[in-house]
Amino acid sequence: MQNFLRGLAMHRKLNDRNEIKRVLLDIAKTYFVINNNQAALKYAREGLNLSLQTKSMQFIRDGYQIFYLVYDRLHQTDSAYFYYQKYITIKDIVVSDQTKGKFAAYNYEQQINLMNNEKLISQQQLKIQQQQLAQGSLQKKILTWGIVGLILISGIIFRIILLRRKNEKHQREIAENQLQIQKIEAVRTKAELQQQATELEMQALRSQMNPHFIFNSLSAINMFILENNKLKASEYLSKFSRLIRLILQNSDEAFIPLERELEALQLYLDLESLRFENKFTYKIIAEEDLDTTGIKAPPLIMQPYVENAIWHGLMHKKEKGNLEIELYVQEEILFCKITDDGIGRKRAAELKSKSTLTHKSMGMRITADRIAMLQQQNQKKETFIAINDLVLPDGSAGGTEVLIKIPVRYD
Repeated sequence: MQNFLRGLAMHRKLNDRNEIKRVLLDIAKTYFVINNNQAALKYAREGLNLSLQTKSMQFIRDGYQIFYLVYDRLHQTDSAYFYYQKYITIKDIVVSDQTKGKFAAYNYEQQINLMNNEKLISQQQLKIQQQQLAQGSLQKKILTWGIVGLILISGIIFRIILLRRKNEKHQREIAENQLQIQKIEAVRTKAELQQQATELEMQALRSQMNPHFIFNSLSAINMFILENNKLKASEYLSKFSRLIRLILQNSDEAFIPLERELEALQLYLDLESLRFENKFTYKIIAEEDLDTTGIKAPPLIMQPYVENAIWHGLMHKKEKGNLEIELYVQEEILFCKITDDGIGRKRAAELKSKSTLTHKSMGMRITADRIAMLQQQNQKKETFIAINDLVLPDGSAGGTEVLIKIPVRYD
């Protein structure tokens, strides 16, 4: 600080205004560093006024910076913000002036380089002219040989074109032969698919009315007899025989009237409800204008999913369960929606893994294969199965929803 003050006195004596501004601002910065805010403001104000008079932008910038730093330390927010805005404005102007200076120096250097380049270009052009005169005769020779080469290349290209046309004709003949072979194979594949579809239908039939279901039904009849409940035993046996007769009647047909399919499904639900002592309620809902007599459906297409809903969803539920089957048609597609309010697939899988008696039903897998076959036969129509887990408002499992979509078929 003593050196700054002695320097300031010397510069005042010499009237060196530029150095006076610089030293005043250096003294102000030093007082700021040692936390003497009033002294810093005093010397900064004098340096800033002198800089404003001489329009020294760099010193004006430094003066505004000291002001806003001091006022910021004193928590005088308005003053600090005022001088900060001025500091930023002057700072941008200083940076702009420095940039312009650099560009001016750069342009000067570019002009010098440009003049040197023009001189080099003139020398190169002179050399090129001399080389062109020397190469004139060589170009004539090259042109002559080029014409001869062009004639030879034209002859080769013409020969290649002739060979290519012959080859394309041969390839077309091969492609036509392959197309004929593919058509023959397509006919053979179609016949194989039809045979496979028939086999899947029979396999699905055997799976739906599997020995497990028949054994359980006979066991239920035996239980009624042992309990001396002749009425229930007779009712159960009567419905069971009707269901077996319907199954055998539909087994020879790939598609049956929807009315007969719903009759078989009704009998199956009656049997299950009777066997489990009305553990669940059910209802089959068909839209009012649904033509159940005219629409055709694959036999036992819904039964595996209904059975799965009863055995794995509703039977494990403590309270009485509900099962709903809804049928409707939209845009030539038959929708079959099976909804239960059972324990859900996740809980059912946990109980199944803990059970020592695991019955592996093939009904759902085979039904999916049957619907896949229908999809192959109806490429332009949508056919699929979607299974959704229902969730209650509290986040717990609310049951399962199965949606089967089949193209509508009529007599």
